[in-house]
Amino acid sequence: MGETQQGRVGTGHRAGGGGPRRVGPPKISASQFSQPTAEKGQLDSLLAEIPAFRPHPLLPGPHWQTVAGMYLPFRAPPYQAHCHFVELDDGDQIAVHEDLPDNGLASRIVLLIHGLGGCYASPYVRRVAARLSAVGIGVARMDQRGCGAGRRVARHMCHAGRSDDVGAVIRFLAARHPQARLMLCGFSLGGNLVLRWLGTASRDALQPVDFALAVAPPIHLADCVASLQRGVNHLYDRFFTRRLWRDYQVRTRVGKYVLARPDDRTSCGPGQLPDPGLEVALRMPKNLYELDQVLTAPLGGFASAEAYYEFASSLPYLAKVSVDTLIIAAEDDPMIPAQIFARAALSPSVRLLMTRYGGHVGYVASCSEPDRSGQGQAGDRRWLDWRIVECALHLDHA
Repeated sequence: MGETQQGRVGTGHRAGGGGPRRVGPPKISASQFSQPTAEKGQLDSLLAEIPAFRPHPLLPGPHWQTVAGMYLPFRAPPYQAHCHFVELDDGDQIAVHEDLPDNGLASRIVLLIHGLGGCYASPYVRRVAARLSAVGIGVARMDQRGCGAGRRVARHMCHAGRSDDVGAVIRFLAARHPQARLMLCGFSLGGNLVLRWLGTASRDALQPVDFALAVAPPIHLADCVASLQRGVNHLYDRFFTRRLWRDYQVRTRVGKYVLARPDDRTSCGPGQLPDPGLEVALRMPKNLYELDQVLTAPLGGFASAEAYYEFASSLPYLAKVSVDTLIIAAEDDPMIPAQIFARAALSPSVRLLMTRYGGHVGYVASCSEPDRSGQGQAGDRRWLDWRIVECALHLDHA
């Protein structure tokens, strides 16, 4: 199918790769996306119900949308989740925060996974969790390794290739709630983790999951990092570099990081503390690529940033996804170049919804939407939040 009000919907084409490089503005024609020929199923009926996104008139551009999406206030309910620590194969632990209905049972649980530099308390995660809870859907918020409440129980740092951590949390939730079906929802880097896990997990591991949603996933990391070095985007690059550098310094002082074994790329095993070359790196890296080169790659057991990007990117695995999956991305996203999706060979189980506008996980709309909780509360303009809620409700009524 060609353009819709939303932008473009389809299954994509060619798989691609390559190292970091500067890329120009997106040039995507409608012919690069095709309508699935399979019989109309759950994904297509869900897509048919999604209203077009129209940006707020005072937030017309991608940067306004990105910043507003993060910082516009939202009155979240107080923290009432139960925090569990999930043991990983290498001895690390990650935190999972459960919000369940009052009776403690849930037929549907949505696993929310934050993006780079975030945690269970990131504003977008808290908002979506609150809205899902309000309509009676169980929620689990996963802290990536070394993030949030799991900061002090992990020796290894999170990175975009740790999709096995997602699998560990899914096994944990499936064992605790055998009656529940799981929906995965990853934001940005968390979306890449979701897609990578879906494309690499075994059939048995996939059993508890019946739907996945990836929002603005950096499916080709090299191109995304290169995009952050272009023009005004360097402000985002600087923001993430500073945040991750501060976290590295804090954790190094308390001896929390260890090097991975060179022969271990999936579940990094115990080793010595960071080598002297890392310990004496007094200067903050200039950008995210340099940080990945001097920190993320060696701490994760990779020879270089390029090797890390190649390993961690989910793009090569999208053709292998067998669970119904929806990817939502914006053509004007300043961090995720739209053309990377044109190179993706998507399986018949995956749909790509490209909106014209929205920035990076922004989606502040021109019109308010009604609250879905049935409690007479006022709605708001958070288009993306309500799409996630509707996906979960649709699954329960399908």
